[in-house]
Amino acid sequence: MSNAWDRQDRDTDASWAAFTVYKNLGPCERTIRRVAENPAIKAKEGTIRTWFKKYDWKERVNGFDAQIQAEMEIAYADKRTTVVDRRMALADKMQDVAEAQLKRWLSDIEIGRSPQLTPMEVAKLIEVSIKIQRLEMGQSTENVAIEGKVTTLSDGDVIRRARDVLGVMVSDREEW
Repeated sequence: MSNAWDRQDRDTDASWAAFTVYKNLGPCERTIRRVAENPAIKAKEGTIRTWFKKYDWKERVNGFDAQIQAEMEIAYADKRTTVVDRRMALADKMQDVAEAQLKRWLSDIEIGRSPQLTPMEVAKLIEVSIKIQRLEMGQSTENVAIEGKVTTLSDGDVIRRARDVLGVMVSDREEW
């Protein structure tokens, strides 16, 4: 079965050439005048207008446009899936790095060695990786309303919370 925008038995060579130009102009540029101005089309604007009506160009291009739109939506969905998968994998890797660095950092502190990353750097890495995942899952990444008292965490608070999350026990008497 052919599509409405394919050449039909009733199309003449000249009307088919003009229809092809009309169809390929795209929805925003598509006018009979633009077809008549095309140097490849030898017909006058009045003749093209007659073909437009006689050969149902409006209906035919509507089908064509709908097909193109459907194909574009499928391509967009496929691309979005690829992008989401890539970003989620990147966020997972960032969290793996942050977790490994945080464990190494806590271990270094236990033996008295200076950590390679500051607590804020580790926290930022975790924050960014979680934000990427939330964006890809269509979740909010920002608070739209804040109630109560807003505080910022000190490096010591970040370390204590990280210890709790990882289950790593570091002596309270160590300097942070």
